[in-house]
Amino acid sequence: MASSVANYDYIVDWEFQTDGLIRIKVGLSGILMIKGTKYENVNQIRSEDEIHGTFLAQNTIGVIHDHYITFYLDMDVDGTDNSFVQVKMAKQTVKNGQTPRKSFWKAERHIAKTEKDAQIKLSI
Repeated sequence: MASSVANYDYIVDWEFQTDGLIRIKVGLSGILMIKGTKYENVNQIRSEDEIHGTFLAQNTIGVIHDHYITFYLDMDVDGTDNSFVQVKMAKQTVKNGQTPRKSFWKAERHIAKTEKDAQIKLSI
C-alpha cells in the first residue's frame, strides 16, 4: 500500500504469515523538509551554532524531525460473527498403557468471550 501525506510517500508492506503473525514494514520517500539558513558553506557553521538539522546545500538545512506511525486493526472487519480463538498445546498423559508413549500433545482451543478475555500479554 502506498499513500502520499504532505511531501512524503509512505510505503506500507503488510505480511500475513500462516502462523498468525502480522509483520509490517514501513518505508518513506519524498521531498525533504528543509529550512533556509544564512550559511552558504558548511565551514561557516560554528560548533556552538544550533542549526537543528543537516547542512544540505547553500542556504539550505534538512530539518531534524520524526515520523510516528500508528496502526488500528479492526477485528470486526468481516462482521461481528467472528471469534478470537487462542490455541495452546497441552500435555496429555496416556491411560491404561494403550501405547508405549506416556504422553502426547493436544491442541486446546480457547474462544474469547470479551475483548478483555482476548488480550494477550507478550513477553518481549
